[in-house]
Amino acid sequence: MTCYVESARNTRIISINRNLGNVFVNCPDSRKLRLVNLLRNLTFTQVQCACLPFNNMISAGARTLTYNHCTILLAFICAQLFGSLSFAQNSESQKAEQDKQAKKQTYTEDFESGMKAWKVTDEKCWKIEKANKSSVLSLFKKQTKYSPKVRSPRHIAINQVKQWKSFQLDVDVLSTHKDYNHRDVCIFFGYQNPSKFYYVHLGKKTDNAANQIFIVNDKPRTKISTKTTRGTNWDNKWHKVRIIRDANSGKIEVFFDNMKKPVMVAENKQFTWGKIGLGSFDDTAQFDNLVIKGIPYQTDSSNANSQKKNSHTPSHQK
Repeated sequence: MTCYVESARNTRIISINRNLGNVFVNCPDSRKLRLVNLLRNLTFTQVQCACLPFNNMISAGARTLTYNHCTILLAFICAQLFGSLSFAQNSESQKAEQDKQAKKQTYTEDFESGMKAWKVTDEKCWKIEKANKSSVLSLFKKQTKYSPKVRSPRHIAINQVKQWKSFQLDVDVLSTHKDYNHRDVCIFFGYQNPSKFYYVHLGKKTDNAANQIFIVNDKPRTKISTKTTRGTNWDNKWHKVRIIRDANSGKIEVFFDNMKKPVMVAENKQFTWGKIGLGSFDDTAQFDNLVIKGIPYQTDSSNANSQKKNSHTPSHQK
């Protein structure tokens, strides 16, 4: 459809991507100017604006409308434009979401194949055990020779298969340590080297050093959680833990058994990618049924070499 609006010297043409004929708006100059100004604001991708001499408009064989019809005409034009724009925006949004979903991958670990995908800080503290006829990753020894350069957890098992950006992590966890205020289990993510990573500390009783989300960035662990609970109620049962990480916004959410309401929340963009890990600050625990759904971080050869150079943990010998 092409709408011709007459002015004193020329005609402004608003081209709409619809084959519905030509329309000539005939009205007094004051009202015409108001309509032209309204049409002039419709500068979307779907609209092309140009000026042609008045006689070109006549030769186009346009139909004539009075000003009383202009409101209907303008409403029709806007409906067409906004409909097209909305459709285009929705299509672009859907395409972006489809691209995002296409990049997502799922990684699962049931430990039935042992620990070949993991590196640990102290091999003498970790092993594969059987629990309820299932193989589990067991952190069975509290004492360790590993001593980090900065104040941070001492028991860490890092998965070597992938590095992750945004993700959802689910894992079954059993605390096997005797009960006390700082009885804990830790989940690690954004792990780049032994002095750069995030971790969730699921502690029995909350304080500034327990039951919080922390960052380790070349200095002792720092609390970054903005919300937490009074503590994680560890007992002798298995529990489900979920972590949702949005690398773009920096948001971190932690869930414990109830997957509808987070028990901890933080927001930080220091590390937008890294490896995943399991462990404890200095206690014992077991892990099973790890599932990670998210967007992997693709490293080039230089990044890979840097990661290898910065890694301090020995390969686990099965």
